[in-house]
Amino acid sequence: MGTIIKKSYIVAAALTVLIIFTLLFYNIFIMNDIYIVATNSVPIYSTLEEARANPAPVAMAYLMPGQRVKVVKCIDVKAYQMYKVSIPDDKLGFILDGQYHLVDRKGNRVAC
Repeated sequence: MGTIIKKSYIVAAALTVLIIFTLLFYNIFIMNDIYIVATNSVPIYSTLEEARANPAPVAMAYLMPGQRVKVVKCIDVKAYQMYKVSIPDDKLGFILDGQYHLVDRKGNRVAC
């Protein structure tokens, strides 16, 4: 009788670990999509250096009000945040300036 109880505890522990890993995977890889939504024209630069340049060079693209792009990476640059984004033509770009806000898939405002 004791071995059945031990086996039950082992199975319960294994299921608990499996559930925890599943939830972590879901949270890390599925739920953490962040998007930038433009509230005004937002320049997208092709390199990090271009985005940080002063005066800024000509942008490779612009987000128009209401348009959104997926954030690939949040970049902490001392006193401000920059964002590496994926634009619709499968290119990557960088955003620093402009009027925008960050949202999740459901449209809730979030932060990096």
